[in-house]
Amino acid sequence: MTPLRSSPADLRRLLVLAALPLALAACGGQERSTSELLDPRFDPQLLALDAAGPACRFDGTGSILRVDGWARTETAGDPVFPFAWAVDGRAVLELPSPATDAPVDFWADVMPLALGNGTDQAPQSPQEISVWVAGEELGSAVLEEGWNEVRIPLPAEALDADPVAVELRFAWAVRPQDVGLGPDNRRLSASFRHLAFVPRWVESPADFRARLGESFLGDRYLEIPAGAGVEIPLAAGRPAALSLGEVRVDGRCTGCRLQLALVGNGDDPKDLWSGTAEDAGGLELQIEPPAVHGSRLRWAWAQGRGDGGTAGDGALRLDLGDDFLSIEAPPSEGGADPNPQGGGRPPHVFVYLIDTLRADAFEPWGGEGTPAVADLARDSVTYVDAWTSSSWTLPATASVLTGVYPDRHGVMTGEIRLSDKAPPSLATLLTDRGYRTLGLSQSVVASGRFGIDTGFSEFLLQDQLNGEMLRSQRLRRLLLTRLLGADAEQPIFGYLHSVDPHDPYVPTPPFDPGDGNLPAEKYRALTFQLEGLGEDPRELRHLKRLYAGEASYTDLELGRFIAMLRFLGLYDDSIVIVLSDHGEEFREHGGYGHGRTLYEEQLRVPLMIKYPDSQWGGTRIERAVSTLDIVPTILRLTQTAPRVALDGLSLLPPDLESGAPRILYSEVSPKPSEHLAAVDYRALRLDQLKCIQSLGEVDQQGDPVAEWQVFDLAEDPGEQNPLSADDPRTERCLRLFDRWNVQREEIASKAPEMLPATDQEALDQLRALGYIQ
Repeated sequence: MTPLRSSPADLRRLLVLAALPLALAACGGQERSTSELLDPRFDPQLLALDAAGPACRFDGTGSILRVDGWARTETAGDPVFPFAWAVDGRAVLELPSPATDAPVDFWADVMPLALGNGTDQAPQSPQEISVWVAGEELGSAVLEEGWNEVRIPLPAEALDADPVAVELRFAWAVRPQDVGLGPDNRRLSASFRHLAFVPRWVESPADFRARLGESFLGDRYLEIPAGAGVEIPLAAGRPAALSLGEVRVDGRCTGCRLQLALVGNGDDPKDLWSGTAEDAGGLELQIEPPAVHGSRLRWAWAQGRGDGGTAGDGALRLDLGDDFLSIEAPPSEGGADPNPQGGGRPPHVFVYLIDTLRADAFEPWGGEGTPAVADLARDSVTYVDAWTSSSWTLPATASVLTGVYPDRHGVMTGEIRLSDKAPPSLATLLTDRGYRTLGLSQSVVASGRFGIDTGFSEFLLQDQLNGEMLRSQRLRRLLLTRLLGADAEQPIFGYLHSVDPHDPYVPTPPFDPGDGNLPAEKYRALTFQLEGLGEDPRELRHLKRLYAGEASYTDLELGRFIAMLRFLGLYDDSIVIVLSDHGEEFREHGGYGHGRTLYEEQLRVPLMIKYPDSQWGGTRIERAVSTLDIVPTILRLTQTAPRVALDGLSLLPPDLESGAPRILYSEVSPKPSEHLAAVDYRALRLDQLKCIQSLGEVDQQGDPVAEWQVFDLAEDPGEQNPLSADDPRTERCLRLFDRWNVQREEIASKAPEMLPATDQEALDQLRALGYIQ
């Protein structure tokens, strides 16, 4: 794709992640270049490669976003085709208005749910799909058994909005388990592996797309078929310089012209240049985007005809050299006030939570192969010793977003959802402060199905938690579309919940360590747990390598996210918080996975905060802190008052310079699952002294467990040798625990009313993950 790069005079330092699909400009030390680099050649997630015909291939590519009514992406067959189910009889898509004046067709590669043996609960009529926009039905089609290529003509004016929401409705949805098709309890309608909105004259919609390619010599190129186009987001108010090298046409396209326009900023498209491929070679063009988010540079390669078609089938081919497109990104003036006592516009806030990432998977905490987070650490404060409030997602995430322990927000098991009577969420407080609050999650556990969307002005779930390959790139596309449509003067709070390192560990090249000595399907945390695997060092070593590969992929995606903020001019003015909800065990204490112990491998998580203008960048804080501290820190920086007393404290370095070590607390009490016993643990920590209390009599395997375990983490960081009962440190820890319990009893008595979680599909997913029975 077209590279967006810094001018050589301004570029101080170029970070290139070798074979990784990321290039990011930065300069050493605490300085920052006046230009930033974003290279869409390696990151097509940031672009629409199909501007004339928005498409989705269910592998994360294309400009169509699945918004609501879609199950996670799945894979099956050889070769592997990613696909996803439309659920509950309704599915919503979001797409940019096609870059064509020709009549448009909806096209899909779709298969209805097969009805098995025809039970009494099976629908008696064929499946039917209909396309709706703005409450109006635009067309429909009946689906035959098996895969169908469906094409539905749409009125030319139907997709004028930018973006436009398209709703797919189905005649019925049924549960596979009700019609003799296995235990699946989801209400399914039809599965898709490709869909698109294409000009009517296009004969092969599956092939109608711009392509990024690489020659056998390693040179990258962009190929735009006749009638297609691409779009590149532009930073608000940041000048762009276009400088084309060789441009040619492969094939025949009589009279085709390359058209460049500025679109998507709320005004009519602004034509920038039009000419033949021959004219485009060596073209130099200056672009001045308006000072509002939402502008895109649209490239269209077409020969218009009365019937909306094109003459010929030639594709425009652009060789992507380093001088293709430069975007100047000088620091903005009059941005956020980094002084918490100042009177300027409050800073933007981005919380990037990485599900199931233990601290030592990232370089600042001893990991390897994560250069992007190591680079971010130069601009950030790294909290070396951060604890989470629980070892599984739901209570831990609720605490991150409320700033209180689970006994106050009331959410501990998967059968309970967050109540609106709980302490107000960060999203609620910032919405009232005037922020645009966006929540984007890939985990059904961290979604509206369990109340995590409380207070957000917009919250989207793209569930991937039970998928085979968990990929956060779709989160960035969702966020980008929201940021491009945002009011440049309104502060933004974005919460992104990614699931890359969550089991299953299936890293993509170049992070895949290759095959282990077990079949690939065996390398699952729950499988290792249930089958007693890992005794052979080769098995455990490969499982860890797979997880490390996921951590490296996570680092790649985090780097792309940071690059996007820089490119859009949001980075300097923003608080950027990177953390995890909990860690992961790899047999340190006899088990695998998370959510049923409170040892350090599950409680210690990465935590890094980039403050506005990178204040205190490069600082490392050794004092023990909690993920509960995020809410009070953000409220302090945004000059927002809490409505209730919080359990967390400010993490600003000046606020941590004095004061005695504090008590930290964590708890987990999951219900029994099909394979694992119920446990009920509490953990308390003061500096390096830690005690764990078991209120139950057995551990997750059903084996007897001691009521108390006390550790000195300075002497025994791996928690392998509990202190004896008569050790003075044990006595001190138990006294602290008694005092803590007395203090918390009164608080717990005022906990909000528990609300049952009633979303059956979500509960079924938790059962499949082993969280509940």
